[in-house]
Amino acid sequence: MILAERPGVFAARDMTLCGRFGFVRLSPDGEVVFAKLVAGTSLTYGNLALTQSLAALTGELVSVGDSDPDAAAAPPPCSNPFLRDGSWPC
Repeated sequence: MILAERPGVFAARDMTLCGRFGFVRLSPDGEVVFAKLVAGTSLTYGNLALTQSLAALTGELVSVGDSDPDAAAAPPPCSNPFLRDGSWPC
């Protein structure tokens, strides 16, 4: 994982990030099982390359459609002992 206060180009072991946040999860045998690039334009690890032309989208949200049955809805409150008020996320 690389997390930077300001955008830039960073490298750690076999991972290179151009941006602010990059995460790579490996299986026990070293295969990439999950990768996330946030607020950046590229994340590489071995043969994996995540790229996008813009580091972030900006603008005004004017509407949200509910036609996607798989759209994420906020889960109900939980009783996570680390969140004193029991609020999401758990």
